[in-house]
Amino acid sequence: MILALLAGQPDGLATAALAACGIAYDQMAASHRARGNGPPPAPARPPSGLVEPSPACRELLGRAQALAAARGDPDVGSEHVLLAWLWKDEGQAVVDLELLGTTASAALQALATQGAAVPAVSPPEPDRRPWGHPVRIPVDRLNEVKAGLL
Repeated sequence: MILALLAGQPDGLATAALAACGIAYDQMAASHRARGNGPPPAPARPPSGLVEPSPACRELLGRAQALAAARGDPDVGSEHVLLAWLWKDEGQAVVDLELLGTTASAALQALATQGAAVPAVSPPEPDRRPWGHPVRIPVDRLNEVKAGLL
């Protein structure tokens, strides 16, 4: 989805903000390939026929629509999509931006500089525990939740 923003959108706010952070389409596409996600879509190439969005894309667009509606904006712009990506629950955007040499804070500042309204709170931090790291849940807390469900 962020590759689509970088491929060129009519309003260009998100593209300009990411460019101000040193992130361009080619850099994001290389990162996309390096993570084993396959070939990215080519920039500025209109799709042939109808394209069915993936569930992840639909979720992101739904978040972007909610952000636009909450701000009273009549249309969803690229800034709403970028903000929706930055606020995804698992915080993967933060990691993606760090791998590209910038931060979520820098992206937010650049977006604000472009004239977009940005939230006053920071995006969620990713869970940086290594894979397989044990997660401990106190039994008394688990019993409280269980009792609440019953």
